[in-house]
Amino acid sequence: MILQAMAWATAALFIAFETSAVYEYLKLLPILEKITKIKEYEQEKTKDFTISYIQYMDIFNNSYFYKLASCPYCIGFWISLGFSVLFSCFLWFPVVYLGSVTGHICLKTAIAWMEKLNESD
Repeated sequence: MILQAMAWATAALFIAFETSAVYEYLKLLPILEKITKIKEYEQEKTKDFTISYIQYMDIFNNSYFYKLASCPYCIGFWISLGFSVLFSCFLWFPVVYLGSVTGHICLKTAIAWMEKLNESD
């Protein structure tokens, strides 16, 4: 159960911070347009192609919630806590948290390394 909680938390962190999934799903909810500021992000994206939605929200919306949402360690804490409760391994929460954050960093590094190898071919 502990490994399952770590794996799910690692996957959630990777999807949230290394893909555009958060942005794509929020685009499907036009009712939240004022809160999510999707149109403003799309305008900024034309100026800076490298900025992610989470980075944009952190830079252009100075609030505690966006600072928290842009921090992988902070979100990792809450995601790990949720999966620890879901998989009934709450007492192992510190292990799940450290394992999921470490797993996210390792996965991100491995993918960047593989992309670099593919570019050099």
